[in-house]
Amino acid sequence: MNLTRTEFLKVCAAGVVLTKLDAFAFATDSILARALKGRKKIMLETVRAADFAKHLDTKFRVFVDEGSPLDLILTEVDDHMQHPGLEQFTLILKGPRERWLPQGTYRIDHPVLGSLQLFMIPTISRDQEAYCYQVCFSRFAQ
Repeated sequence: MNLTRTEFLKVCAAGVVLTKLDAFAFATDSILARALKGRKKIMLETVRAADFAKHLDTKFRVFVDEGSPLDLILTEVDDHMQHPGLEQFTLILKGPRERWLPQGTYRIDHPVLGSLQLFMIPTISRDQEAYCYQVCFSRFAQ
């Protein structure tokens, strides 16, 4: 294989960049592992309505890209939507009226359940003191 000097330098440069990226990824993973050490992380594939029901009326801290985190209270766990072969349940969380969150995926922390990435949508509420948010789970039963 005959390479020109330019081709050789390009290959070497690409190798250096990839090596640096691997080192960066390793360092990032190590930093992240240290930051999460001791923090429980629940598996969304195995979490059940009963896991959340134990924590009704407790705070779930929602981390938003901009600004400070927002505390929401888990007010309802509804698992009445059962169909053969499917497992479905819904969480309702309430938050302060001073701050509204658009639908989206948020990191949500709980002192017992740990850290979760959940898709949450705002819902209509009769409560004039709070905004309500809904998280839906739907998956094939195991």
